[in-house]
Amino acid sequence: MTETHVRPSPHSPLFHRSLLAYVNAMTHEDAARRIFGERSTFYSRSAVHKDPEVLKRVVELANPKPDSLALDVAPGSGHTAAALAPYVASVVCADITPQMIREAQKISFAQGFREYALLFSRCPLSTLHG
Repeated sequence: MTETHVRPSPHSPLFHRSLLAYVNAMTHEDAARRIFGERSTFYSRSAVHKDPEVLKRVVELANPKPDSLALDVAPGSGHTAAALAPYVASVVCADITPQMIREAQKISFAQGFREYALLFSRCPLSTLHG
């Protein structure tokens, strides 16, 4: 069976609305990448984000198992993922900001974890929901 894709004409209102929505989404995501990229070292050093009592509570609430996979989406600088790492089989961090992933990598290595999967994605956020 052959699949057919119909593209709106560049002269149609649908085309212009689609293009405008795409540009607006990319502008928003680019702004998020820029803002969070600039603040990535703040997240690494922030007492709030690395508070041992808060992280202990997160681990308790997650109730991790030794054969579990921990997925941390938008991990900041990875403090939560690092807190979960001793209790799970593996940890995956995914973020659209490469600077945050680099900070998460520094923290994971400083704490002795080498089995992190750190992912940087340029995938538009709009593709993640319907």
